[in-house]
Amino acid sequence: MIEDHAQLLISTVDSALLAGHPVDDTHSLTLHLNNHKLVTGYAVCNKEGCLSRFGENILSSSINTGEDQTQLFNDETRMEVTRKLQVQDASSLPHWIILRIDSSNLRGSVTRYLWNIIGLISIISVFVTIATLIGVAYIVIKPILRLKNTMCMAMEDPTTPANFMLETQVNDEIADLTQTYNRLLFDLNHYQEQLTESKREVERGLSSSEARWKFALEGSGDGIWDWSPKSDYIFFSKQIVDRLGYEEGEFEETMTFWGNLIHPDDVGPSTEAILAHLKGETEDYHFEHRVRHKDGHWVWILSRGMVINRDASETAIRVVGTHTDISSHKETEALIWRQANLDLLTELPNRRLFQENLCKCMDNSRKSGLPMVLMFLDLDNFKIINDTHGHKTGDTLLQQTAQRLRDCTRDGDIISRLGGDEFTIILENVQDDKIVTHIAENVLQELARPFQISMEMFHITASIGITYYPHDAINHETLLMNADQAMYAAKEQGRNRYCNFTQAMRTRAQIRMRTINELRTAVNEEQFEVYYQPIVDMTTGRIVKAETLIRWQHPKYGLLGADSVIRLAEETSMIVDIGNWIFYKSAEQLAIWRDKYDPELKISVNTSASQYRDEGCVVEAWFNHMEKIGLPKDVLIVEITESMMLDFNQDVTNKLDAFRNAGVQIALDDFGTGYSSLSYLQQLNSDFLKIDRSFVSNITENERNMLLCREIINIAHIFGMEVIAEGIETIEQAKLLAASGCDYGQGYLYSKPISAREYEDLLIHQSSKAHKPVWLLPG
Repeated sequence: MIEDHAQLLISTVDSALLAGHPVDDTHSLTLHLNNHKLVTGYAVCNKEGCLSRFGENILSSSINTGEDQTQLFNDETRMEVTRKLQVQDASSLPHWIILRIDSSNLRGSVTRYLWNIIGLISIISVFVTIATLIGVAYIVIKPILRLKNTMCMAMEDPTTPANFMLETQVNDEIADLTQTYNRLLFDLNHYQEQLTESKREVERGLSSSEARWKFALEGSGDGIWDWSPKSDYIFFSKQIVDRLGYEEGEFEETMTFWGNLIHPDDVGPSTEAILAHLKGETEDYHFEHRVRHKDGHWVWILSRGMVINRDASETAIRVVGTHTDISSHKETEALIWRQANLDLLTELPNRRLFQENLCKCMDNSRKSGLPMVLMFLDLDNFKIINDTHGHKTGDTLLQQTAQRLRDCTRDGDIISRLGGDEFTIILENVQDDKIVTHIAENVLQELARPFQISMEMFHITASIGITYYPHDAINHETLLMNADQAMYAAKEQGRNRYCNFTQAMRTRAQIRMRTINELRTAVNEEQFEVYYQPIVDMTTGRIVKAETLIRWQHPKYGLLGADSVIRLAEETSMIVDIGNWIFYKSAEQLAIWRDKYDPELKISVNTSASQYRDEGCVVEAWFNHMEKIGLPKDVLIVEITESMMLDFNQDVTNKLDAFRNAGVQIALDDFGTGYSSLSYLQQLNSDFLKIDRSFVSNITENERNMLLCREIINIAHIFGMEVIAEGIETIEQAKLLAASGCDYGQGYLYSKPISAREYEDLLIHQSSKAHKPVWLLPG
């Protein structure tokens, strides 16, 4: 910034000199420079010396040479800027000017300017925040405070709740809350009017019979009861007796008999509530409890009542009330609870209730000092059954799985379904690890037994992760994460087994997550490089194709192979973006090579099943790119693996058909290592079959492998496919494969995967008439 300012001043001086002012006119220069606070000195010079000087001494060596330069002096508080001038005197000698500038003043000015800007932004932020708070206070806080104040007033004067109802003029959550509050006041007012009227009737001296029926008529209309605490006699209306399933004369009319019908868990609270009312501690008696029906089931009853007569000592001598059957209401509450907390398919606790149970069990473990164990189960191959036989079969399988888990666990163990095919088991009070091992082994054995569903037998297994509290973790999130990591470790070890969590698993998971994040960065920053491995014609030894392979130029670890990229990319769906990038880069490179070296050269691009299922991989986009760079479709070969055949669906089939119809060739990679099947070969209709390196590596020592390779080649030719043998490392292997009719070879005998520059060197060498290919097999 200082240097730009100096350049502006020099341009001004230069313009003045060109306008006719003499170079040695100190007065004229001073008028242009001396008024600038930043200029502390200057000198105008040529090869014969300085024609004009002013202010502080010039220290720069350029005073004698006139070279354009910028230097700092005096602890960087002075900057000297040297620039040539366009004006010349009568001697036609070039002139230059050296400005000495106070850089500290400019820095201070810039700093003050920045602080002023920051201050202005801060003031604006404060005003915006205040305005926002005022808006929130007006829209949200003010109505809530109004509701709160009204509720407080209603509590201070509970005799007239209807007077405290509020009007609402908008439709929002606060209005809904206000309406709920109004309904509550209405109900309270209604019941208060009933109680008030009942008291008036009693005060008027109505007879006991009149008071009894008056309360029944003006109450809820349900069964009534009339109790004399001194004699323990209680009258029950016919509605109560009928509701509990008793005949006339079977129901003993004493409070003791009634107390024996109450659920044991409700006896204590119910007794406390009615005793408190008898003592005058409450205005009325109000309690929900369960009462045993004659046939043994429990009926939910809402009991309400009040003392209507007391003796001179204020002892209650008569209590009248009602019994309301609220079983249907309780059933609705139970249904809502089940829907919120239970998995509707298996009737097991769902994820929400599992979290609650897990925290409770951890708290119990802290209090008891005994370990708690969490098992995380995932069903192996459940998705295949669900996809191939439908969700109805899958749901039935999950229900049977839940029942088998119940059979394998102890009373008190908590089984939950988190979703999909994931289950958990919480084991409390684990005093011996053998208990955990026994339950885990029982679960594996039970789930490995065939499942019979609709006259069909299905087989699944389970992978189980096990973690201990508090040994492995002290909070529920980490504990669940540990169990999940241990479960995935069991899957990696072959499935149908259990695996205990170790700290090494956490380390691996952290490394994996870090690698995923680094891979995402690599995709965004294109830290990849395409490598090429030649594919040669076994007859001529010439390079005719190139398989594209990815390398990751990691900023810390250097060049990494495809194994560091592909697996994680497929798991995280980054394979689509990476696959597109590889295609675009290799297609552009192929266009250059075909134009310069070999117009028949082709490329073979590896593809993943994820690319065919994902909408981000658009076949038409590939074709458009090829047309744009002038590549015909038949120079592209897409490689698919045998394992991808199991994932064939309509999306995969449509994209493969689009490739094939456009002239793109299909290669079946790694043949013999996956799900080899003649029906798959016929269904796929590929152009090339690639024999996996595991068959090629020992054909010279193992005659059986050689015979197998020969048969694979014959079968491929029968289906109209050409054969590419991978992993050729010796001349002898190449000769045997060529003699067996193999069409193409690929491997370290010819070249390892190499960079585009190195591959181009091979093409240059091959195109030279003075040299034969170095890998040409002798006749």
